[in-house]
Amino acid sequence: ITLPAGATLAGSVTDDGLPTGATVTSQWTQQSGPGTTTFANAASPQTTATFSAAGTYVLRLTANDTAASAFAEVTITVNPALPSN
Repeated sequence: ITLPAGATLAGSVTDDGLPTGATVTSQWTQQSGPGTTTFANAASPQTTATFSAAGTYVLRLTANDTAASAFAEVTITVNPALPSN
C-alpha cells in the first residue's frame, strides 16, 4: 500500500466446538515494523490497519478458545506517500 492508505485485513477464525460453550476470541497485533499500526478493531478478524511510517510490517491474527490457540501472520509493505506538486 502507499501512505496514507490503510490495508484491509480479511482474516477468518473457525471454532472446532471444543471446549463446549467456550467463546472464541481473536486479536490483531503488530509483530514488527518501523512505526506503529493502528487497527480499526483489533478484536475483529476482518478490519483495517493504518501505519505511521513507510516500511515492512508483520501483523499477527491470534485466535483462542481457552483450550487452544492458533495464529497466522501477514507481511505488508507500506510505501512512502507520493510527492505532491
